[in-house]
Amino acid sequence: CPESEMAQIRYDYIAIETGHFKESIQTQKKLIGANPYSHLAWYHLGNAWFGLGRYRKAIDAYEYAIAINETFTPAHRDLGESWFELGNYARAKQYYLETEKLGETDDELVYSIGLCDLYLDKLADAEHCFRRAIELNPAHADAYYQLSECLKLKHEYAEALKNCKVALHCEPKNDTYLYAVGELSCYNDDFEAALLYYLEAVHANKEEPAYWSKA
Repeated sequence: CPESEMAQIRYDYIAIETGHFKESIQTQKKLIGANPYSHLAWYHLGNAWFGLGRYRKAIDAYEYAIAINETFTPAHRDLGESWFELGNYARAKQYYLETEKLGETDDELVYSIGLCDLYLDKLADAEHCFRRAIELNPAHADAYYQLSECLKLKHEYAEALKNCKVALHCEPKNDTYLYAVGELSCYNDDFEAALLYYLEAVHANKEEPAYWSKA
């Protein structure tokens, strides 16, 4: 990209990060008009559409970015995110795995693959991914929580409770984790502890009616 175009793309990145999505769309369309082969302009256009919740338009833009630069991993990854938002977990997983094949791996990517597997009822694969995410980031609270959900589905309640408590240790005020620990305490016949966790969940989020019914 010419230096002036790169400067504009950097400026537009700030616009996207600060939520000025419509302004970003107009900027990227001008850049694409001047240089239709700028994969970065197409990519940022995709990010702007994604920020507006227009996921199919985001997908179109990301696909153009990949057509121009097929090894540009952020576009592969964000294609996965877009398909995930649309509820197409098989397509989302496809692009997440492509991102891995291109050499990008981190705890969030592995966790996202695990979520796809969980929603596709591939329980063993999901559990494996959540354990990998935890290996990459031992403080990944959501990975511990989702791992506990997998274990609960397998009726391994003691191990599920153990992992859910680790998630809660990472985020002590998380009402979802508090409620889940309460529920798993019931499964482990510790009803006194369950009541305490349900009450904490109510205090953490008084707007959730499900918590009140348990407390």
